[in-house]
Amino acid sequence: MVRPWLGLAVVLASGGFVYVLARPATHEVGPPDAIEPLAEAPEPEASKAQEIALASAGRVAAERRERERVRLEAAWAAVLRLQQEGRTKAALEAARRLKADHPGLFDDPAKAAVLDRLAVAVEAAAKRAELEKLLAGARVSPEQREAVNAKLAATAEVLAKSGNEDDLDQLSRHLRRFLVPGLPSGGEKGSADLLLNTFLQDRRARRGKDTLPPVADLTEAERRRVDQLDKLRQRNAVGLLDAIHAGLAWLALHQRDDGSFSDTAVVERCTALKHDPACLTAAKRDSTGDAYATAATALAVLAFLDFRDQDPNGWFDPYLGRGIEWLRKLQKPDGSFPGGGQMYAGAMALMALGQAAASTGSPELRESVRKGLAYFDASMGPLGGYRYRPLDPTGDLSVTAWVAQATEAARLADVQVPFRVSSGLEIFLGYFWKGTHKFSYVPTGGPSASLAPAGMLVAHVAGKGADPAVAASWRAYLKGLPANRPPSLYTLYYGVRLSILLDGALEDPWRAWAFDLTKQQLGSGSAAGCFPVAVHGAERATGLATQTALAVLTLEHALYLR
Repeated sequence: MVRPWLGLAVVLASGGFVYVLARPATHEVGPPDAIEPLAEAPEPEASKAQEIALASAGRVAAERRERERVRLEAAWAAVLRLQQEGRTKAALEAARRLKADHPGLFDDPAKAAVLDRLAVAVEAAAKRAELEKLLAGARVSPEQREAVNAKLAATAEVLAKSGNEDDLDQLSRHLRRFLVPGLPSGGEKGSADLLLNTFLQDRRARRGKDTLPPVADLTEAERRRVDQLDKLRQRNAVGLLDAIHAGLAWLALHQRDDGSFSDTAVVERCTALKHDPACLTAAKRDSTGDAYATAATALAVLAFLDFRDQDPNGWFDPYLGRGIEWLRKLQKPDGSFPGGGQMYAGAMALMALGQAAASTGSPELRESVRKGLAYFDASMGPLGGYRYRPLDPTGDLSVTAWVAQATEAARLADVQVPFRVSSGLEIFLGYFWKGTHKFSYVPTGGPSASLAPAGMLVAHVAGKGADPAVAASWRAYLKGLPANRPPSLYTLYYGVRLSILLDGALEDPWRAWAFDLTKQQLGSGSAAGCFPVAVHGAERATGLATQTALAVLTLEHALYLR
């Protein structure tokens, strides 16, 4: 039946489309409730108003963000102004407030770096204040106080650059021991502090009338002190200082009155100091007597020399001076030195005298170096190398490496190296260098892994390290060694030296191995400070004094480039 709707339409909206419910007035086409889709209707005026409102709100939000950005940049500029004015603590407090309220601001690496620098600078200022307080209670003359104040000011910048609190603690402890007059401990209770206190008491008892050897250039010495202090910070090796301090104190305590070092000297000094047990017993080492006195004294002299820039008050200078004088008097008229491993020991002694001549400028020491070079000139083998006795027909890599280092030291002292000695290294490499990082111990043998760093050092002294391809192969070898296979002390000494020479930095695994070496240092008891590690490995030992001196020297080479 047809039912008219009297023209009435009902409009429903669904999903953005408009549907009209309609029914014809005269007839029925489909089901009563059929829905017909119509074209999309235009948005109402209300939607446009809403869009305008949203756009306006967006502009307001953007303006608010811009105002916040400008405000934060102004606050950051205020932090930088405080820093430039030297108001570091206020700058740090302002920066920390900014970080607490707006942590995202410090996602910027540059701002994060400034915040870290401010934090360390404030901590460094506190450390310096501790040092100044310690200085205020020390009995020093006005001239001494002025000199120490100048050193504190120069060191403050190094402290301010330290990357973490551990470094700051190590550096400030180091400065308390060796920069500020008085007891070096500064209230610390570590083994190195206790050793150094014992050392100072023994020094006063034994060495009351000691005179210090002259420093060639005081201004240059202070520049080197600050420069090397900053280098050890850059090399992230500040943590080695405690072990070096303790090792040097142990050596000083066990030096004979005549200036020499040996296992017999250790026994004598342990007896005088009433060590119980004696150091050799505590270290589980049999005495080698005086067999290696020349080598032990030479290595100890080198260790004291390498530390001299960080010992501005000259705590160790009397021991250094006596050791140098003992070596100088030991030298024979022909330039040679007596002792076990004669050519080994002679090369070490010549290296020590060369570095001493460079440090003091002494004409007598330069003459001793010249005589020593003349002896090695006359003792060279036909292959350009050296071994246990003069004029050995083959030579070996180990002894020749020490001769090469002696020539390095002679050049530092401005002593001319005989042409035959320097050119002999070139001849030697022709027989012992097997290419890249491979060197043989003797000319007929295969490559020696343990002596590879020694061979590279010989080649470096001969100028071969200047070749970029050669240096790259050495670096790759040194960095690619398995970290779980630490070398002997002897290999470690050369590897550390070469790493610093090549890159000015100590990379792993050599850095890790240097820190591992400190774990072998005895840290308690009467023998605290010594290193009972065999130089060539467990099967060979050259005496406790020799091993300790070489271990300390190795750690110093990780810090200071010679």
